[in-house]
Amino acid sequence: MKELLDAYCKRLYPEIKEVTVKPLPLLKIIAFLTRNKKLKFAASLFAYFEKVKEPDIPEPNLVRLGKAETDFNTWITSKYSEK
Repeated sequence: MKELLDAYCKRLYPEIKEVTVKPLPLLKIIAFLTRNKKLKFAASLFAYFEKVKEPDIPEPNLVRLGKAETDFNTWITSKYSEK
């Protein structure tokens, strides 16, 4: 995820030099102290994503789904070509 976010920022927001990762407990404390509901929600959401992993999909099912129509690079190029 961090690699995709780095690529996104590099393409659309070149002034952002680095994407950093902060520990979730620290973010939860900051959200509590500042009463920032959006940060609290984001920290909870990321905590959830850390706990719940994507399911392992058997190969026959992947074949039935077919090849993805787009990837990150194609999406970012087509979606934000004006920037």
